[in-house]
Amino acid sequence: MCLDAGREDDWLYRGVTYLIPKNEQPTSPSQYRPITCMSVLYKLTTRCVTESLKREVDARGLLSENQMGTKRRVQGAKEHTLTNIVINSKYEHGLHSTWVDVMKAFDSVDHRYLMHILESLHLPGWVVSFVRHTISRWHIDIRWGKEALMTKAIERGILQGDSLSPLLFVLCMDPLSRKLNALYPPVTVKMPDGGVFATN
Repeated sequence: MCLDAGREDDWLYRGVTYLIPKNEQPTSPSQYRPITCMSVLYKLTTRCVTESLKREVDARGLLSENQMGTKRRVQGAKEHTLTNIVINSKYEHGLHSTWVDVMKAFDSVDHRYLMHILESLHLPGWVVSFVRHTISRWHIDIRWGKEALMTKAIERGILQGDSLSPLLFVLCMDPLSRKLNALYPPVTVKMPDGGVFATN
C-alpha cells in the first residue's frame, strides 16, 4: 500500500491525539500529556516493517550494546536501577552510574537526520522508502475531551504509538552511543563466580 505508485487515503497516517491533564487544574500546555492513537491497520503495517527491520539490524549488528531499548527479553530501566541499588549496597556504595534522559526525545528527531541515518546504514530500499513516505504523511488531530482543537502535520519528531517508532529512535541515537563508547573506556563488573555481570 505504501510502496506502489498509487495514492492511498491520508486516514492511514492520521492519529488522534488526546490531551490528558497531568493534574486536576492544568494551567499550561506542559501540564498535559499527549496520547496519540493510530489506526489498527497502521499499527499492523508498521509491526510488519519493524519485524523485518529488526532482523536486518540484529543480523548486521547495527546497534551498539548500549541500545537495549528494543531488544526482546532485556530488562527495562527500573529493573536495572534496582539491580544497581543492590550491587551498590553489597559493594559498600562504590558503584557509580549515569543515566541520560532526554526530554521530549522522540519529538526532537529531525526527519532529514532520520532519513540520513537509514540511508547511511544501507538498509533495504523498501524500508527506507516506506519510512520516507510514512513520515511525510503523518498528521494528528488534537482533541481535548470530545472537542477537536486542530489538525497538525508532524514536521519534526517520531510519532509514538506503534512498534516501529522506538526502533527508529534508537537507530537515531546509536551514533551518540558509539561516540560515548569511544570516549570512555568500558567498565566491567566481575562476579565472585568469575562471570561478568555487566559492561557499560
